Amino acid sequence: MLQRKSLIIFLVVSIGLICIIPIFGNTLIKDTLELNLQRLQSHGIKVIKSGEYTSYLETSREYEFLLEDSEKFMHYLQKYSNEQFPPYVHFFLSGTKIGVSLEYSNIPFFNTISLDIYPITFSTNVMNNLEVKDQGFSKYVEVFLQKKGFLYHIDYELISNEFSGHIKDVDENYILKNNAQVIMKIEGTTFNGNGDLIAPSSLQLLSKNIDMRVLNADEQMSFSIENFSAASNFENQTTYLSSYKLDNLMVVLQQENAQKEQMDISKMYLNLSSNTQNELAEINTKLSFEEMYIQRKDLDINASNFNYDIAVSKMDKRAFKELTYLISQAKSSHTNNDKKIEKTVIDLLAKGLQLNVIDLSSKKIIFNNDDLKGFTISSELELEEDPYLASKMMISPLLVVGNIDFDFQSKISKKILDTFVASMPVPLAIDKYIQSTNDEVDLNVSYRQGSLIINDQTLLGR
Repeated sequence: MLQRKSLIIFLVVSIGLICIIPIFGNTLIKDTLELNLQRLQSHGIKVIKSGEYTSYLETSREYEFLLEDSEKFMHYLQKYSNEQFPPYVHFFLSGTKIGVSLEYSNIPFFNTISLDIYPITFSTNVMNNLEVKDQGFSKYVEVFLQKKGFLYHIDYELISNEFSGHIKDVDENYILKNNAQVIMKIEGTTFNGNGDLIAPSSLQLLSKNIDMRVLNADEQMSFSIENFSAASNFENQTTYLSSYKLDNLMVVLQQENAQKEQMDISKMYLNLSSNTQNELAEINTKLSFEEMYIQRKDLDINASNFNYDIAVSKMDKRAFKELTYLISQAKSSHTNNDKKIEKTVIDLLAKGLQLNVIDLSSKKIIFNNDDLKGFTISSELELEEDPYLASKMMISPLLVVGNIDFDFQSKISKKILDTFVASMPVPLAIDKYIQSTNDEVDLNVSYRQGSLIINDQTLLGR
């Protein structure tokens, strides 16, 4: 009897606790939200509206944020990246209003937040500029944003820091006051990743279709991407791996009484990586596409099966990081730091490096209806460390040649080689050194310790 009473008391207490837990709410999520709100407010974001709606099992919150100090916010973002933001970014962001709707469970064991993030208005500068140019379009944009036309939905798990979500499809069509038709479509965009939403450690994105067009009687412009995907992993500002793929990229410009200009690329792949975790730094770039067609006035190029695979390694980390920062700064401002960049480049080269062209090739190139065939190139260049490199370059850059060893291997169509030789300002008498079979030329060059060899024939040194 006593055991039965104990069991009943235990069950009543347990059920009571389970029922009362949602009333106290989800402390982890509440504390996390408050911490992030404080962080945003300390970096230029102001909360201008907020509201909370609580039921027994769920809580929902609504926020309206104002980007009050874009300079402070951009400075905050730069902690996560080497990239410097150009001045016009402040013009586009200052005064932007962003809405956030979020929901979460009041039960502590459920730690997922669902968020909808959407711009309510663009910056004051942008909206004023739109109103001056086309008041009707400005009103259209205002209504579009009020209807949450641009919206990110995110499900974020606080314990694992994993997230997934989608971007709301966009299908808009508007006639401007000059009778130009503006069309914008964004379809099937999803993403997932891990880490802080502002600076995730990994991110994957897929978009089925992006299509933007401006059409009028005198000019037609279009930009479209099909099946775009991106994947990135970030360890720190200078250690990352990013890859991008797309099925098709097309840009078309058609003006009245003029030849159509276009670029059409299919099955393109791009991979970028940088690593500064080891003693020396290295970067790698890979680019490939199945077909590329470019048409402009007096220019018609069709290239197929193109590959570009280049790596730079054995670089001094300090000089590499400094150069990366200076280049980023130069791109984002009008500050003249050419001398700093030049000095850092020399510092980097003085420490030595290795450049590998692993694969540079194209199966076929047709230039203005002339089939030039294809080419394959690979090479390796080593620059030895030299503390006196700067002094040598001041005397004569040719003195640096003694620090270089390289090997170059290629198979090039004779048409491409002839075109290259004809374009050189100084005639190159290399016919007697090359090895040709039918329309293809083998050209292998080696330069080591002052000895220059072309196709096994020594030109300089022993």
